[in-house]
Amino acid sequence: MTSNDFDELTKKLAKPTSRRGILKMLGVGAAGGALAALGMRGSTATSAAPSTGPAQLGEQCKPAGTGKFACDASKHLTCTQITGAYRCECELGTIDCGDGTCRADCSAPQSCPDRTCDNGTCISCPSGFDFNSGTCTCTCPAATPEICNGTCVAACPSGQVRQSDCSCGCSAGTVLCNGTCVAACTAPLTLNTTTCTCTCPTGQVFCNGQCFNPSTACGTCSNKVFNAQCCSCENPGQPSGTCKGEICTADGCTCRNGTHRSF
Repeated sequence: MTSNDFDELTKKLAKPTSRRGILKMLGVGAAGGALAALGMRGSTATSAAPSTGPAQLGEQCKPAGTGKFACDASKHLTCTQITGAYRCECELGTIDCGDGTCRADCSAPQSCPDRTCDNGTCISCPSGFDFNSGTCTCTCPAATPEICNGTCVAACPSGQVRQSDCSCGCSAGTVLCNGTCVAACTAPLTLNTTTCTCTCPTGQVFCNGQCFNPSTACGTCSNKVFNAQCCSCENPGQPSGTCKGEICTADGCTCRNGTHRSF
């Protein structure tokens, strides 16, 4: 090559052109040197089809391919035809850094898909996570601040606890009522879903730890009625606070003379 030829080639290389055009200018005999200068790999590099996408440096690709036949753009790769087959090679202006990536300066840290920490570490946060630049970690956003089974979820309402399926619910011994966990009722009491309290069934009153039906509690006790204030069978119209009968129990109410018990 004469000095004039070299000057002419230099001028052509300085103009924007495709890799194919550059190779044509350099000629087949100089192709190996051109590939090295452009950061491309020689024909001895692997050209096997990638097992999963996207395609990596030296692997087969398609010019307008998708999935595994699209070159990994994050590593500055482009689909290039060198000797008949299309392979992923370094973009113009970058070189093969030997780690599967192409960069203009191999001493600089590799570009990251999400963020780069101050120490050059690449951080790629899972879906639903935010990158915390202060701690260089992936954290949950304010709207879903808790992690459950690897997913960011909203905090449980006050009083509720996280269940194994990541839902919110009440702890053992409590039940949910109007959005609040309350103590579970024990028989014979049932939960009043309006007041969220444990009450007796309709028509019964609670006294001495039991539910009594006023109309039947005193059974056949002669001239006696159930007095809820005393929780016993008393004379009708018994003065307030004056209780003479035996207090009713889980077994029922006892007549004053002790001869009859109602169950």
